Amino acid sequence: MAPKKTTTKSPGKAPETVPVQNINVMTDVVLFTFDDQQLKVLLVRRAKPPFEGLWAFPGGFVEDNEELEACAARELKEETGLSGARLKQFGAVGSVGRDPRGRSVSVIYFGAVAAEVSKPQGADDADEATFHAVKRRPRLAFDHETIIKQLLGHLREEITQSEILFDFFRSVIPSTDMLALVEQIWGTTADRRKWDGWMHSLPFLQEMSGGTRFRLDRTEMRRWLRNHTLDLTPLFST
Repeated sequence: MAPKKTTTKSPGKAPETVPVQNINVMTDVVLFTFDDQQLKVLLVRRAKPPFEGLWAFPGGFVEDNEELEACAARELKEETGLSGARLKQFGAVGSVGRDPRGRSVSVIYFGAVAAEVSKPQGADDADEATFHAVKRRPRLAFDHETIIKQLLGHLREEITQSEILFDFFRSVIPSTDMLALVEQIWGTTADRRKWDGWMHSLPFLQEMSGGTRFRLDRTEMRRWLRNHTLDLTPLFST
């Protein structure tokens, strides 16, 4: 059946017939961190139906006069208490039947934060909010399992083209932590003999005393990434 239609009229123009739809627009946030040598994702335990008691990404309905990214940031703060994360739009999902409450389209945002500054607390529609190890994540509500699988595949490409790899850290980066994070995102073991040289090749990282940690110049990193990409391929070539 075709959508119902309504007629609108603007001054000086012929009436325009547009369809009336009953589709909810939402945003969901997939936020990663790296803690205890594990890649983790932020999840909230749903306090209300549908899927009450299951885990899901922080998210909710877009308000009438609200921009999409503002909605994502608002829902993240309301459900977990976290704010200030740099979010990037991944895409949209809208399969028929994904939400028992009715047809919905969700715009997905993703980002990463340093574990030291990200201590979530459940609120609003969330009984609990915490970071779960990606490899041991619980059963997820809605179609969020499909979404995270797609995003994990995208993250491998994203870390070579944007600053998200450095969003996992503050101003100091332990070399072993960076290596473990890259290996988990890439899904295989890197050539450890080449790792130290790769870290030293980045002009915005300054080796600190002891040689196991690097200080990040975030301004220089952003300037460098305007004209370069992080070539990780040599670390994983056989």
